[in-house]
Amino acid sequence: VALQLAALLARKRKGRVLLADANFDDPALTEAAAAKSEPGLLDVLAESSPIGDAVRPTKLPHLSFIGTGCLDLRDEASSSREGWAQFLEHGRKNYGIVVIHAAGLLNSREAAVLAKGADQSLVVTDRQVSKKPCLAQVAALLAAVRAPALGVIHCDLKS
Repeated sequence: VALQLAALLARKRKGRVLLADANFDDPALTEAAAAKSEPGLLDVLAESSPIGDAVRPTKLPHLSFIGTGCLDLRDEASSSREGWAQFLEHGRKNYGIVVIHAAGLLNSREAAVLAKGADQSLVVTDRQVSKKPCLAQVAALLAAVRAPALGVIHCDLKS
């Protein structure tokens, strides 16, 4: 969903779009891009690699991609509020839109930081996995950090 959304936005906009794979539990976008051994988001958050070395162009002229990077850095880097704030600031300065593909929102240590730093949040859930109490928790989290919500897509992600 994140890849398709980023590609659609890159095709329809004049500004640049950055797609970031922050799904550290299942980095499918990074694997699909064959970028597992490349510097990525975790390397940037841990300040072991400059963001310019981690962001890559794609076949779409207005779309860039940053993979997860070194998963061994997850515990050290992913909870770094300062690192996330710097990443989001870079995104605001250099891209019209940043699409972040993250793992389950409530299970992510990064969720509150990402939601608070976002101009708008779009929550995409799997209706077979995400039940009503979970959606209520997501709404409460977004409200608690005063994150402007673009909306919720509640769909069957298996099909």
